[in-house]
Amino acid sequence: MVNVCTRSSVAVTLNKYHPLFEHMSLQSVKFICEEGSLVMLKPRNMLFKEGDYEDRIYIILYGTLIIHTNITLGTVTTGGSLGEEAFIDPYYQYRYQ
Repeated sequence: MVNVCTRSSVAVTLNKYHPLFEHMSLQSVKFICEEGSLVMLKPRNMLFKEGDYEDRIYIILYGTLIIHTNITLGTVTTGGSLGEEAFIDPYYQYRYQ
């Protein structure tokens, strides 16, 4: 489990450097970090699969996430994000073409 101090420092970093959060108040970003979950993946672990319904936004704090079906479609690296669509549309279903 990540302690509040670490989440607070993550909130400060997101507020300063991530385009989704740079115009939000630090208090709002801290709230999001406190209410959100930190997910740690090991190599070859899957975050979600094509066709899954998602209602989360994912921000890569460290490392690289590979997006693929039968082939690699792209990568998201430290500081990047994905899932913004699901943040806006609660019925968003991931489809890659």
